[in-house]
Amino acid sequence: KRIRLRVLDALTDRAAARVRDKVSELAFGKEFNERAADEQEAFFRTLGSVGDVHTVDQIRGMLERRRRIGTGKGADAKLLAIRALERIHQPAALEMLGRLAEDTSEAVRLRAARACETLSAAVDGRGTEAKP
Repeated sequence: KRIRLRVLDALTDRAAARVRDKVSELAFGKEFNERAADEQEAFFRTLGSVGDVHTVDQIRGMLERRRRIGTGKGADAKLLAIRALERIHQPAALEMLGRLAEDTSEAVRLRAARACETLSAAVDGRGTEAKP
């Protein structure tokens, strides 16, 4: 597990399509829920660092498929989603964070609102240089 965590940390600087695809495959795979909470968080942190607009779509699908946006259910999944979304410098990620900031769970609302502010400043500051 320690090795996997170190590898995930090292991959945050590798925004290559192969890395993004493999991390996505593992993060959205069937066995993902069997991983420890810290490992799940590391996957989504890395996914956010290497992710793109397609990653936002995958996260949206994950949350909507489980009908979790806007309900108090699935706060852990939403917090993982926020962990990734806050690192993806795309307007679509900002929009998803805005939706999560209206969640019924206070923890999700507060975390999403804070991430939304931070990402908004980053996207505005980068202008058209947003991550592809």
